[in-house]
Amino acid sequence: MPSHRTFGCTEGGTAETMMVPLADMANHDFNRPTRWDYNDKKSGFTVRVVRAVGSNAMLTDTYGNKGNDSFLPVYGFCVESNNWNQARFAMPLANVYGTTFDTFSSGTSNNI
Repeated sequence: MPSHRTFGCTEGGTAETMMVPLADMANHDFNRPTRWDYNDKKSGFTVRVVRAVGSNAMLTDTYGNKGNDSFLPVYGFCVESNNWNQARFAMPLANVYGTTFDTFSSGTSNNI
């Protein structure tokens, strides 16, 4: 089951992963006005509006607290001002004598 089109819910006290047509079409917004869950009394998935929205406002959902390194390859978009962005890089460390330090253990890989 594709994980980017599913919702984790609890149905009858059991954790379930559900595919919900149309609900998975909502655009992303970190400050979404909606919340979703499975409603046992209604025997169905529900989306609730939890704060006031304008009459022509788009109802959005969040795709999670992720950086653009997750959004772009999985969902095909980037968020312009994304506080969850991160950078990963590896950089060898060397002192002025050319000694390379192993960044994953204590000490140096070469003696001075």
